[in-house]
Amino acid sequence: MTDTESVPVACDETQEPKQEPGHMESRVAKPKNKKCTDALLPKAIEVERKFVVTDDCKEKLLELGAELFKTSEFTDEYFDVEQYTLTTHDFWLRTRGGKFELKSPVVKNDLNTPSSQYHELDDEAAILEKIAGVLGKDPGTMSLHEYLAETKCSVFSCYTTKRLSYMLEDFEIVLDEMDFGFSIGEIERMVDSESKISEALVAIDSMAEKLGLIGRKKVPGKMRAYLKIKRPEHYRALVECDGMVESNA
Repeated sequence: MTDTESVPVACDETQEPKQEPGHMESRVAKPKNKKCTDALLPKAIEVERKFVVTDDCKEKLLELGAELFKTSEFTDEYFDVEQYTLTTHDFWLRTRGGKFELKSPVVKNDLNTPSSQYHELDDEAAILEKIAGVLGKDPGTMSLHEYLAETKCSVFSCYTTKRLSYMLEDFEIVLDEMDFGFSIGEIERMVDSESKISEALVAIDSMAEKLGLIGRKKVPGKMRAYLKIKRPEHYRALVECDGMVESNA
């Protein structure tokens, strides 16, 4: 959930999730399949395929047996340095509800295929280690906040997303509507090791066929749309960097 995100759901159905500031959600229905599925567990690697949301998308999901289990609204702020070093390396550092998250590529994402794979981190120490390797400045004893200030890594985008989250078999399928006039859908599966990525990709493609999605071309993510509209210079920098703008952050 390029470009970026997946909200873990607790296995204990009696436990109410805590809400972060700036993040609103409403649980609509529990999936009939009450076991914790791969799509809901807080695993390390997100495998996803984005798709264009059509007028009949919600109806088609319900016809296939999908269950709407959550609605949410959240605001993302994305960070980079003036030279766009993080994003041109396909590293997407953001805050959601005041909490830092980082999506970084498992391997260089192939722009000729519709799916992407990203490591997801939400531990600030681990995030600091990752971005320091890209920015090339030793953080020493600095915290993540101190390091961002020191490297002048600041917010370059901010937008709010309204999300509908469905469960269908063992996939989480989300429909996102952003406040800058863009909508997109995602089929997601979380895996805990790189050895399981190939299996997840095959399963996602099979689910895409059930949803009537055709073609093997990658669908542009929300960040590409945002940058093209709001920050054309940043957009061009990514285009020049081997098409990284196709990232699904």
